[in-house]
Amino acid sequence: MSNIIQRFMDELPQSQLLGVAIAIIVIGLLICFFGYKLMRVGITVIGFSIGFFITAFMVNYFTNNNWITFPAAIIVGLLIAFAAFRLYEMGIFLVCGVCTTLTVFSLLSSYDTWWIYIIVIAAGILAGVLAVLFIKPVCIFVTAMSGGIITVLEVCQKLQFNYTIVIFVVGILLGIMGMTFQTSLEKRKN
Repeated sequence: MSNIIQRFMDELPQSQLLGVAIAIIVIGLLICFFGYKLMRVGITVIGFSIGFFITAFMVNYFTNNNWITFPAAIIVGLLIAFAAFRLYEMGIFLVCGVCTTLTVFSLLSSYDTWWIYIIVIAAGILAGVLAVLFIKPVCIFVTAMSGGIITVLEVCQKLQFNYTIVIFVVGILLGIMGMTFQTSLEKRKN
């Protein structure tokens, strides 16, 4: 999986890499500090993405025809996005599961062994289940930590700073700031 992402990034022109990095940092900070507030948007986007990519992969595998693949992927993506938006708890499971999976994978991607994938998937499922059981606190925790760690990882990657423990600690500290901010927003609302 990390090889696919790396190949994609390697094929981008140098001028676009900075734009992608800035987008990742901005999205990471939004997730870190406003993740719970943006949950419905996240549910819809992740629902669409899951439906789109799984359908595109499956249809392309069986037909290898872009004229069929792309419209089918859009239609199924929209249906899954709508279902995820309407079925709030399913959406919560997906958002927290995907955020956790991406974060854990980003932290462990330097280890290229099969058991990393088991840890990544198990962490995503566990986060999704806990989020359904305890919606607000787990969603705030997962979005703050995921946004904080992903933001710090991206900044450090651009600065070519590769001390994993420092990246992890700074990411957690940013996540704690995000949790504090999100919690204060929720307390003000009540």
